[in-house]
Amino acid sequence: MIRERADDTPNPAVEMQEKLPDGTAFKAAWFHLKRSGVAKLVTVHFFDGVER
Repeated sequence: MIRERADDTPNPAVEMQEKLPDGTAFKAAWFHLKRSGVAKLVTVHFFDGVER
């Protein structure tokens, strides 16, 4: 996990660094939708070959 943003409104969020099966690193931002109780993938950023 890169950063947890529990106080974000209207939905708490978390940023995670992950890797695809081919080793490509990316950052994914997820929101927790309080009303439905599910997580929603909001955006994905690729690091352009630079791992962080």
